[in-house]
Amino acid sequence: VLAYALFMLGIKEEFNICEKVHLVKNNYGKPMIQNGMFEFNISHTETGVACAIDNEPIGIDIQQWIDYTNGLEKYVFSIVEKQKFYIYENKKYMFTRIWAIKESYGKFLGIGNGFGMTEKSFLDFDKTFFKYDDLFFRVLDTPNNVLSICSKKPMELIKLNKNQILDIVGSRNHYFK
Repeated sequence: VLAYALFMLGIKEEFNICEKVHLVKNNYGKPMIQNGMFEFNISHTETGVACAIDNEPIGIDIQQWIDYTNGLEKYVFSIVEKQKFYIYENKKYMFTRIWAIKESYGKFLGIGNGFGMTEKSFLDFDKTFFKYDDLFFRVLDTPNNVLSICSKKPMELIKLNKNQILDIVGSRNHYFK
């Protein structure tokens, strides 16, 4: 419910769209607007929700901090990332950040994890802002989650808590019929 409310709030604020939009899925299952008038991406965890909206492709992922389990890196990390990972002290930090970055990248591409996670190396995982393949990444840590946005241009980030979203939706209820 919060993800949908955040999405509807976003399209109202960015594109002045107040009515429901018709969604379709691409060949990889990514939801898209049928008429393609804008791009969006939604992600959620037990403790957070994220929505990104733009007139160009965009990917976003919010991921709860992952307690690293031996062996997972072989499915996610490139050779170079693995080399750094094995000597990196805070494995939970590195693993979760790289996972969120790669998820946002795959969502930007519209193919999810189908891009071959182990073929790309994100060695700037510990930075808040960085560029990779002419794309902009913004990564934010919270006590419960990591948020990563992948886009063609630097993106503005607006943080709202659950009560703020519900207050906005309630005060603009005529937009969410």
